[in-house]
Amino acid sequence: MRLFRRRSKGHWENNWWRVQMLAIPEARDEALMLLADPNAFETVEAESDAGRFEDWAPELRAVFGRYQMIHSAIGGGRLSWSEIHPSDAKTGFTAIGSNETATVAARPSEDRIYEFDAEGNPPPWLEAPLPSLWHWILWTDYVNRADATGIAPEQ
Repeated sequence: MRLFRRRSKGHWENNWWRVQMLAIPEARDEALMLLADPNAFETVEAESDAGRFEDWAPELRAVFGRYQMIHSAIGGGRLSWSEIHPSDAKTGFTAIGSNETATVAARPSEDRIYEFDAEGNPPPWLEAPLPSLWHWILWTDYVNRADATGIAPEQ
């Protein structure tokens, strides 16, 4: 059992670093494939008012300019225009969605993505920010599929 735990932990860490180290165009390409798969994510295309993100960082603007809502088909990951508001959990951040019991947040001037619990602490599965929402989509899919099956998926 201990060997399995070590391998599983190593697999998670390896995938965490794989996602973290992807260049934004690579993460975008992988995320767009996932977003096109209804078994991975439900999406609602932005119809209007995408101009409200004009002053946001480039990748935040790209995601919210294209999608009004993104919801993980497995698990609780969700980004939505309806969830955008100043963060209650962390001063200086804007809540942009939720993931299980965490708030997904960003500073609109930066592309990095954070998650915070109600006290403003990062959850154990996302202790460091991800470089962009594209990376967050990849990591959320990976974690949710692993949680659903109890097995960390191969990447």
